[in-house]
Amino acid sequence: MMTIIQRQYETAEQAEHAIAALQMAGLPSSSLSLIMGMPERDAHNTRVGGFADGHGHDHDAHAEPMGSFGGDGHDAHAEPMGSFGGGDQHAGRVGGFADVDRDTVTSFSAGMHRVSASSHQQIVGMLMEAGMDQASAEGQLAAIHQGKALVLVQVAPQNVEQVNSLLAMM
Repeated sequence: MMTIIQRQYETAEQAEHAIAALQMAGLPSSSLSLIMGMPERDAHNTRVGGFADGHGHDHDAHAEPMGSFGGDGHDAHAEPMGSFGGGDQHAGRVGGFADVDRDTVTSFSAGMHRVSASSHQQIVGMLMEAGMDQASAEGQLAAIHQGKALVLVQVAPQNVEQVNSLLAMM
């Protein structure tokens, strides 16, 4: 019977540091998982109007108009993006092709890591298998959408205290 330890970190870098420390302490890489997500983005907050760093209007992307092919420039932040099916173009956030839900689970094995896209349902299920109730698992899912990272460590019961003390040092 194995025990799964979960630890939340403020950043992916902190979580990766914890995983590296656990690997250096001799834990098998196959017992480690890293769950991360990306916060929802709004295209209103995205830089526009430049082609490469140092060119265009890099000093303030919101102050200058964005070019248009064969026509006058326009202010990409003042004009709404299109809508589907005639919906209200001026309501809510602005989406784009880069707005995908990026929840990932990284597994480690033989010095390599594998990143897999995962659905909300898969992550909640994984966390519930690790011993969380549904409300806690959904809370962790919300946290990873705010940029936090979650490390899962599968260990034998006799190693739980050692792993917890290693993680507490991070």
